[in-house]
Amino acid sequence: MDSANKGNVKFLLLLDALLHTNHVNPSVTAKLISDVNAGLESIFPNEKDNTISQASVRRYIKAINASKLFHIETKKAKKEGYYCDQFLLDSAEFAVIAQALFQSPSISNKETFNLLNKFLHRTDAFGENYLEVMMQQLKDAAPRRKTKREILPIIQTILEAMWGKYKISFTYYTNDTNETNKRQKHINAETGKSKKYIVSPYFLVWHSDECYLIANLDRLNEKGCKTFTHFKVSRIANDIKALKESSVESIALMDEYKDYYISKKVNGVKIEEDVDFNKLPHDKAMKRFALDRYMREHLWMFHSLSSPVNLRLYFTEDSVRLIQMRFDLDSRVLKLNPISNRYTKDGKQLYSAEIRVQENEGLYVWLMQMGSRVFVKEPASIREKLKRRLQDALDINDYLENN
Repeated sequence: MDSANKGNVKFLLLLDALLHTNHVNPSVTAKLISDVNAGLESIFPNEKDNTISQASVRRYIKAINASKLFHIETKKAKKEGYYCDQFLLDSAEFAVIAQALFQSPSISNKETFNLLNKFLHRTDAFGENYLEVMMQQLKDAAPRRKTKREILPIIQTILEAMWGKYKISFTYYTNDTNETNKRQKHINAETGKSKKYIVSPYFLVWHSDECYLIANLDRLNEKGCKTFTHFKVSRIANDIKALKESSVESIALMDEYKDYYISKKVNGVKIEEDVDFNKLPHDKAMKRFALDRYMREHLWMFHSLSSPVNLRLYFTEDSVRLIQMRFDLDSRVLKLNPISNRYTKDGKQLYSAEIRVQENEGLYVWLMQMGSRVFVKEPASIREKLKRRLQDALDINDYLENN
């Protein structure tokens, strides 16, 4: 190899050695030279000049700092060596990512371990310490809630289909168990075999530590229209396939899309648009879809074929924060209206607010969790269904207590 190209190799080997340092673990010039020389010897075992000089080390470090992609610092006492003090992620950024990966049941322990391992030498000294703790936690504790199936290849296939704009097919599990003999798939009632879903993938989203696919339903709703549905990614079987010959159906053709279309604004004011959703290009339609509001109106990622309704709640000021967090609202959007001369038994002022949400299982799960903190004023139909559910819960507890 000519000297110029070999010089490039020396530069890369030195950069790699420096990226393995931090302010707690610096590297002296002699150690850097030793690391580079070892790398050269392994790459060019039969060539001469497999060494780098002290002058080259200093020159290359100066070039690295000039690039501003990395920054190599010198310890106050130069004899203590050099260290990298600019990383892809600082410790706080890494801790957020690491904890999210650790908590998610959608990704297996093995996949989580391999993902975290990729951050080695990509964060600062404090981040490295946190990484060591998390890796040990995975080895010793192996959280049981995590799936034992490999999910990242499934996510990869979905992403490739999303950006390639083609459909995917898969079968789907009805439960989340890690016990292979207890896994069950959705069954096609007509054939008695595992049901094969063929869908157009639109979004991959994370909710409550789980990964979900928002796609179109492979059947029509009661109005004879296409509609959205949600799949928990950890339940999608490994028989997932990309149907490259079958183009994705535009998201704009979904029945709900018009309700989540983001209108253009001029000086902060929405303008009226005459949009033909049947002709709206898929790429543009994806960018104009209000994903945040859609997720807010579909609690726990449950989905039914009904349209969202306006839910009027009564509650005290103590519950405001809980409502804001669940529906991802701020005080500007969640307008609190004091109810004249209405108070709780203990004298607290009652407020009302209207929230738009789809009536589905997720809504009832949340309302039952809130218990006495909220009262459903409207619609009356939801209030009555909630009362029956609460009474059913009391009845089964009474039965089990007495039998």
